[in-house]
Amino acid sequence: RERIAALPERLRVEGDEENTADPKNEGPLGVVARQGRLILRLTAAVEATEARLRTQEEMRAEIASAQAVAAQAQEETRRVLREAVLPLMDALDFAGTAANTHGDSALASAIAGARRDGLRRLAGVGVAEIPAAVGSRFDGRLHEAVESRPAPPGSSAAQYTILAVVRPGFQRGTDILRRANVVTAT
Repeated sequence: RERIAALPERLRVEGDEENTADPKNEGPLGVVARQGRLILRLTAAVEATEARLRTQEEMRAEIASAQAVAAQAQEETRRVLREAVLPLMDALDFAGTAANTHGDSALASAIAGARRDGLRRLAGVGVAEIPAAVGSRFDGRLHEAVESRPAPPGSSAAQYTILAVVRPGFQRGTDILRRANVVTAT
C-alpha cells in the first residue's frame, strides 16, 4: 500500500484508492490482482520512457544528418567560389591591367568598377579579399610566396616584405579560399 501510494499520480488507476481492502485481510487473488495492475502500470511507464529515449536518439541522428548536409553545402559553396567566382575576379584583374597597359583609361575605369562591384557582391556572402599590400609583411597563413628576390636598390624593404602582389587571395570568415600569391624580398 505504501509503495502504491508512492507511485506518481499518472500511474494510479481505479482500485488503488485508500478505501481498498487492507492487504492483511485481502485474499491471495486480491494481492495478485493488485500486483498485476502495478506490473502493468510499471511496464507502461517503462515503455513510455523507452519511446521518449528512442525519440531523442532519432532527433540526435537527424541533427547529425542535418549537420553533415550543412557541412557538404559549405564545401560545395567553397568549391563554387574557388572554381567559378575567383577565376572571374582574376579575369577582371587581367583585363584591367591590360587596359591600363594599352592606355585605354575608359575601359580600365569600367573594369575597375566591375571589380569593385564583384568585391561588394562577394562581401555580401562573407567573402573578403586577403590584405596583401606592397610593403607589408609576409604572412604564411594568408600569403603564398611565388618568388623571392632582392629588394630594389635604395629600398629599405626588410626580408619577407611583400614586393608585388601576383594574384589576390580570398577568405570567407576564417576559411582561406585561396592565399594571395606574392613576391617577397630576400
